Order: sequence, then C-alpha cells, then structure tokens
Amino acid sequence: MCRETISACTTDVFVDCPWREHAFWVNDLIIENLSSLVLFGPSEVHRRAFELAFSQQTDEGWVSAVVPDMLGENGRPVNVLPATNLFLFTMLEQYLMESGDADTVRRYLPNLRKILSAFEATRTEGDALVRPLENTWNFYDWGLQMHRLIFNGCRESMLNSLYIIALKTWVRLCKRLDHPAEAEWCETRIAEITETLRREFYRPADGVLEDPAKTFTPGEEELRPTTARTELAQALALSSGVWGEEERHGFLKALKSHELLECDLYLSGLVWRALWENGEAAEVLERVRRHYGKIVRAGYDTIVEATVHLFGREAFEEAGSLCHGFATSAAIFFREVVLGLRPLEPGFRRFAFRPATLDLQYASGRVYTPTGTIEAKWEKSGDGLRLTLNMPASTTAILPDGTEVSGPSTSEFQF
Repeated sequence: MCRETISACTTDVFVDCPWREHAFWVNDLIIENLSSLVLFGPSEVHRRAFELAFSQQTDEGWVSAVVPDMLGENGRPVNVLPATNLFLFTMLEQYLMESGDADTVRRYLPNLRKILSAFEATRTEGDALVRPLENTWNFYDWGLQMHRLIFNGCRESMLNSLYIIALKTWVRLCKRLDHPAEAEWCETRIAEITETLRREFYRPADGVLEDPAKTFTPGEEELRPTTARTELAQALALSSGVWGEEERHGFLKALKSHELLECDLYLSGLVWRALWENGEAAEVLERVRRHYGKIVRAGYDTIVEATVHLFGREAFEEAGSLCHGFATSAAIFFREVVLGLRPLEPGFRRFAFRPATLDLQYASGRVYTPTGTIEAKWEKSGDGLRLTLNMPASTTAILPDGTEVSGPSTSEFQF
C-alpha cells in the first residue's frame, strides 16, 4: 500500500496527492524522501526534488515549503515554514546514506549553512533559542489542529529540538564530505539551547516538555494562549540526543502512556523513529497495526492522509486525501526495524542486518543499492532465528552478533 501510494504521488517530482494539490511540498519530503528510497531505491527524482527546493532559497537563507511559490510583499516566498528548512538536513543525510551520492549532497552544503545563518538571525539578544519567523506556519501542528491547537509564532521547544538535530547533522555531513564544519560553534550552541529548554520547558514533576500554544474556536478569529504536551515535543527531544538518562526515561514513559496529544500519520513517523531508536519497536508495531489497520479494513489500496483523529475523507473539512505520500512511514519501519536492514556507510557499503522480530514469525525484503540488490529474509525456527542474506560486491553486512560478512555472497545463519 505504501508502494502504491508513493507511485501515485510521484511525477517528475513528489506531489502532495493525486487529486487535491498537484504541487511539490518540500515539507512532505521528510517522509517521502526516505520511504521512496526504501521502496524504490535512489533515482533522479530525489536529485530533482532537492534542486527544486533550493532553487527558491532567498538571500537570507530561507527555503520555501512549496515549489513553485509566490513572493509576498517583503520579497520572501509566501510559504516559508521554519521546520521545513530544518528537515532538509535530515533529508540530505538520509539520501546520502541510502544512495552514496556524495556529489549531490556536497553541492548543497553551502545552502544548509545559509539556513543555519537564517535561524541565528531570528534570535533576540540574550536568548539562546531560535524563533519562528513572524506570520509563518510551523506545520508540525498538522493533525493537532483537530485539537484546535496551533503553534504559530510561539517560542517553543519543538523548533529548537529540530535545530539541535540540524546542527548535529550538519557536523556529521561535513565530516563525511571533508567540508569545514565549525564543530566547536555547533557544540556551544547545542549546549546553550539545551540548557534553556531544560530551564523553561521541562516539567520534572511529570517528566515531560510543555510548550506554549494557541487555541481557537472554529469560526472565530481570536487565538487564545494555552500550553500543550505533545508526543512530537517529547519525540524530538529524544531524537536530539542531548538529554540525560532520567529525562529520556520520562519522555519514553510519557510517549507510551497515550496521554499526550498525538500527531496524525505525517509526523507520527518522527515519533515512531524516536520510539524504535530507544528500544520501543513493539510500541511502534502496535501503532502501525492500529492506524494502518483501519485503512486495510476499509479496503483502500493506498494510504490515507489522516486516521488518528478523523478518518480518511472526513478529515480536514471533508477534504482528507485517500492517497498521501507523507503518510508512508510504515514502509521505513518495516525495512529498518522489522527486516533490520540499515546503512552504516553511504550507499550501503556497510550495513546492519539486525531484525527486531517482535511477535512476528518471518519477514523478507530487498534494498536497491548503487552496486546491486540486497535480499534478506528471517524466520523464527524452534528457539532460534534463521537469517538468509544475498548481497552484491562492495558491501559488508554486520549481523546481530557483530559478525561481518562481505559480498558477493548468499549465506544462511542460525542464531
């Protein structure tokens, strides 16, 4: 179903959906980029997506969230979404690891540095935090609007957790591609932001981050200040990797409590990644079954835009899409976690084959790499696990016990 969805949402670039908006939304690429790489392997469509996205970068450094975009009175594109600019760091790193295409990623390192400069210019004197641009939509409240919540213009933790992630990703990319990274400056900024987040947004009594937000009543223009505890805020904090063990435990506990405000399928992908990278793959599988199960039982062939708060077409004022590429995070989870194939070096030169079997009996799948196709399968056998791996030349697999196997080869292993 994810494969069919991405196929329908791709022309010569990724489009929002086949019927409602034939437009390339760059913010959707935070999911579509990796899910399409997982499902089809690297292709020209990825390079074209990045080229189009950066073609509209302003002199200040901002990248628009939709291509093509209109210019406002200030000469800036109308749809500059701050979070989308930070997503680009992760998108390019994931593209590099899956494709091995260092030339494309190296090309855009100066563009990423301009984004960092643009965010630094949003700070006020004496404040470590970066801020959203005035009159911009952060977009990560997509789905939380069902709770009548938005975060526009708010000084909150999520944007700053994303900024920490971007700074760390910047340093990793520069190190891989032999580009000056300003690592010391990045470390200083990360420490400053983390301390401010801990002091202003962390609630130690409950072990969660609480953010300023705005609430509204449909039909009324007035926005009223409030606060919100969201799954996304805790997940981004976990993914930033800057919190201590006690705080991380609190974030995970809160995420598993189901008492926080949940995103819809789009940014649920970021929440799920935070869960599975912190040992909670079973929780993700339960959510996949719960949310995607509705779509399967409804008899659809593609993944719908919304299931968590409202289902299918009834969402977003009866305009919910029944085929939306940004809702395909399940494909990423199945390959990276259930099948257990994940690149450790660009282009799968070295990769992990470490499945999370959970309550499943078997899994099989493939990865399309620059040097050929990796085919993998596992199945439970008695009290153990049987792995089968067919891999091309110039690749090395790391098995669950740390054993290294190099291709070309076809092998079976019993654990």
